[in-house]
Amino acid sequence: MNVNHKLKLTAAKVRTAEPGRYQDGNGLMLNVKPSGSRQWIQRIVIQGKRVDIGLGGFPLVTLAEAREHAFQNRRVARAGGDPRAKQSVAPTFADATRKVHAIHAPAIKNATDRAKWINEVINHAFPTLGNRPVDQITTSEVMAVILPLWHDKPTVAKRIKQRLSLVMQWAIVEGYRNDNPAGDALKAVLPRNGNGTGNGTGNGTKHMQALPYKDVASAVTAVRESAKHDTAKLAFEFLVLTAVRSHEVRGARWSEIDMDARTWTIPAERMKAGNEHRVPLSDSAIAVLEKAREQLLTTTANKRSGLVFPNRGKLIDEKVMPRMMKELSINAVPHGFRSSFRDWCSEYAKVPREVAEAALAHVVSNKIEAAYARSDLFQRRAELMQQWADYLTERSS
Repeated sequence: MNVNHKLKLTAAKVRTAEPGRYQDGNGLMLNVKPSGSRQWIQRIVIQGKRVDIGLGGFPLVTLAEAREHAFQNRRVARAGGDPRAKQSVAPTFADATRKVHAIHAPAIKNATDRAKWINEVINHAFPTLGNRPVDQITTSEVMAVILPLWHDKPTVAKRIKQRLSLVMQWAIVEGYRNDNPAGDALKAVLPRNGNGTGNGTGNGTKHMQALPYKDVASAVTAVRESAKHDTAKLAFEFLVLTAVRSHEVRGARWSEIDMDARTWTIPAERMKAGNEHRVPLSDSAIAVLEKAREQLLTTTANKRSGLVFPNRGKLIDEKVMPRMMKELSINAVPHGFRSSFRDWCSEYAKVPREVAEAALAHVVSNKIEAAYARSDLFQRRAELMQQWADYLTERSS
């Protein structure tokens, strides 16, 4: 890979840089891999020896945070210390598991089930992971625990995987690591098994029809170039760019939009989970809103409705977008584009699960994730949605 020496990084450059290594200052570099994942590395001299220190991945670690880490590391190194020492304070997997079990135990009423929760992890995971610092465990090591159980004991394997994931989420909350090695990456490589788990859907869940994320840009282009359905066309593009549900877009009101702050705040009563959701707006999403204001607010009824995408002063019928997509031979349903976005987050953008789930306003289902989600990760989601919009623009050009 080439190293770019010309300029210090900017937030925009971090978000859009092509594969390669880009220098910033204090030895900080952004390493952009061909897959699109972005990692912070600091090259620094520690006690006379030049070493590279990993500082985490973007967008979970922002440019400002990476710079601060790099600056503090350099101060320690110049004083003769080893900044890596502070990275070795993480508890072992065994200790972390016991802490997580203590968090969940009060909610498990049956004493047998409480004991089973941790005993299964002790029996199946401790021999391999028990003495490993929780910040050093890799996806490969987790798979080594899960795979031997995956076909012979699929129910046990699923429980162990879930508990390992909880422990790693706890480690994220506590600041010991930036990723979950028992999360989406593991799910992607595990084969299907007879329990309907793995990288397939099994027979127990019916999923909305969705396009591969590589085909989403072509669908947007086809809709944009369609000769009719002006209101539905704009609503559809806005839906794809924001990764929200169809009824949330159809019910969007101008009073919820702050163009200056580039934010759409959907009130709790219109959200599936009953919680207010702030949606960061990308450049492309802002452009759609500007078109909507110019093209659709031309009649008194539409203006009075307050709707962003009005149809003669009323909501677009829920069947209009699906019908439009069928006419254009787009083999998906509106809700399926949330699935396309989620796959892109995991497979292309490589963002942490917590950021992707926050972007989709998914319900947080356990105490550890809830602790992590006290912040809605708005700035990181804003960067993610701009990256999604840029990806679609690049694919359509």
